[in-house]
Amino acid sequence: MKKILSLFVTLALLTALPVRGEDVDSLQIYVQAGDSCMQQFNTFEALKHYQRAYKMAEAQDSVRFSMDHKFSVGPYVPEDKIPREVRLKLADCYYKRANYRQTAELLKNMPEDSLSHEAFRELAYSYQKQGDNDSFIYWAGQLVNRFPMDGEMVAGLTLAYAKANQPQNGIICGLKYCQWDSTNILVNRALADAWFINRDFTAASKLYNKLLEQGDSTFNTLYSAGMCYSQLDSLERAYKYLQPAVFLSGMQHAGSAYRLGVVCVDTKRYSEGLGYLNLAKQLMLPDTTIMKAITLSEGEGYYLTQHYPEAVEAWKEHLTYNPTSVATYYNIANASAYLLKDKEQAKQYYQTFIEKAAEVEKPTKQLDDMVSKAKDMLKVYDLQEKYKAKQVQKERIDTVIPKFLSNGYFFREMPQLPDGEKSMMRLKDKEGNSITVINVNTKLPESLIRKSIPREKVHNADQFLDGLNMMATMTSLTQAGIKADGTWYSPKEGEPFPQFSEKDMDGRTWTNDSIRGRVMVMNLWYSGCGPCRVEMPILSKWKEQLPDVMFFSATYHDAETAKRITDKHHFTWTHLVEAKDMMAWIGYKGFPLTIVVDKKGIVRHAVHGTNEAKRAELLAKIKEVEAE
Repeated sequence: MKKILSLFVTLALLTALPVRGEDVDSLQIYVQAGDSCMQQFNTFEALKHYQRAYKMAEAQDSVRFSMDHKFSVGPYVPEDKIPREVRLKLADCYYKRANYRQTAELLKNMPEDSLSHEAFRELAYSYQKQGDNDSFIYWAGQLVNRFPMDGEMVAGLTLAYAKANQPQNGIICGLKYCQWDSTNILVNRALADAWFINRDFTAASKLYNKLLEQGDSTFNTLYSAGMCYSQLDSLERAYKYLQPAVFLSGMQHAGSAYRLGVVCVDTKRYSEGLGYLNLAKQLMLPDTTIMKAITLSEGEGYYLTQHYPEAVEAWKEHLTYNPTSVATYYNIANASAYLLKDKEQAKQYYQTFIEKAAEVEKPTKQLDDMVSKAKDMLKVYDLQEKYKAKQVQKERIDTVIPKFLSNGYFFREMPQLPDGEKSMMRLKDKEGNSITVINVNTKLPESLIRKSIPREKVHNADQFLDGLNMMATMTSLTQAGIKADGTWYSPKEGEPFPQFSEKDMDGRTWTNDSIRGRVMVMNLWYSGCGPCRVEMPILSKWKEQLPDVMFFSATYHDAETAKRITDKHHFTWTHLVEAKDMMAWIGYKGFPLTIVVDKKGIVRHAVHGTNEAKRAELLAKIKEVEAE
């Protein structure tokens, strides 16, 4: 009651004060009124009083405010224009109201030795809360220099350095504090996290264990300790910490469930591991309701801006969350038919649309019209197929499928070729017809050429010749570096990976500097390599398993061709295109060539060809190198 009466009297006095000519006593009354409101946790009214005192100080050039909270009159000095305590109190009020920008503006230009410890903390934390990590590091560093035993600020600074990819500086900061106090849990947590981010898992694990001994059995400590031991291949200890971490999260943390599942499988706890992996998968699934809305709007946005391939992909994704969306099937079919000219995709989605529409209990007239149009389009496609079949049949009657191709000439039977160095291969057209290619390094005689089949009479002649040209291109590229003694350069284990500068499909240039400090895997392929295409979706899963590894593929094809092939085979690595110099590493050994490079840029494994055993060996080597 006394406090309320005091506040009432103070406010009454303020209303009686003149607007002009307020003196030092008037300023002090406003400050006292603000203080009284703060004691009642009424920052709303306190802010008004402190702002009035601040404005009054701005208008009185002769007013100064001493360190002992008393006013004095003296010559005007710009930095003393706003009394220290007015500035500090107003800043404190702003801070408690989460107006961090105003707090920082008021405090950042004050002499550091005039900032109280609390004001210094509010200044630093104001920048942190605004997301300005660099400014937080600066002011937190200044504060720690002045108050080195402020453990909370030391911990915050240590983590801020780690966030700024400077974990070494964070470690120095934390260790300096620990010379005097090694029991502060906040500092130990931050220091352990900095060690972890710096990939010194041994040091980090020791500190996490110390935290657990101190009773800090929080989720973060248990999870991080388990992650450390997982990286150190101490899987039983990893299991010991990851299991309680998962339970402590309420079975709601996907990362810990996934890591525990992997550890369980690796330690032959298969049934338990599969349970945790399934839990992780379920937790990582996005919210279906939200994703329905996002993907539908995304498709519409792409469509209206004429990005039709992206619109179709967005609609397809929408169907994974909303498979009963009949209109979406129709939209995809129409876009495929009229805009993308993808007949096969259009047929597939028109047919699915008709089937889905038949399941609607009470179809509208609009839906009936859509079904009618879809059926008409399928009839058109059917007529086109029949016409095409007749044309192909007619072409087959008028043309022949030869058995041999020599030096660009087609033959029904194996020709009697002149003497010379010969090479042999098999080619297939898109219909599966095969032909044997026998080339000789001498010119064919005119008498033999006259026996060849004219090119216009050969069924799919262009396909066979295109395949032959591609093989010739690959041969010239892969054998370009072969020396007279039959040897050629190829990256070897234990040697630095060669200097390179290649562009990906988006035009970005990648060099050795781009991969410095990271494990890299490079896979060389080309479109005519069947095993290369088969392993593409398998290799894509490696990227999901090992997100910190940089996975590249390299081919001599241009970006358009490479994109068409990699999209078809779901190959999600970063693809370097027109990388013709790298093709010379193949030599006589053949595609694919896969190379593993460690963080120091040294080749650790290189293998030509592919099969299940080779891929298993490669994946094991990548994991081994990544864990180093």
